[in-house]
Amino acid sequence: MSKAGAASKRKTGTTAKPKKLRRVVVFLRDVRAELKKVQWPDWPEVWTFTIVVVLAVGVIAIYIGLLDFILSRLLRWLGLY
Repeated sequence: MSKAGAASKRKTGTTAKPKKLRRVVVFLRDVRAELKKVQWPDWPEVWTFTIVVVLAVGVIAIYIGLLDFILSRLLRWLGLY
C-alpha cells in the first residue's frame, strides 16, 4: 500500500468519530424538539387511565385464576391429574 493510501485511511478513521458523535447530538436535539410537540395528558387523565389499567389487569387475573381452578378440578374429576 502506498503512503498516500495509508495517510488517507488514517484521516478517515480519525474523522469518523466526530461525525458519529455529531449525528448522535443532532438526533438527541431532534428527539427533544419532537417531545416538545407532544400533548401530554394532565393528572386527571393519567389517574383515570391508571385506574382503568389496574381494573383491567384485575379482571383478567380473576378470569385466568377461575379458568385454572375449573380446569384443574375437571382434570382431577376425570382422573387425569
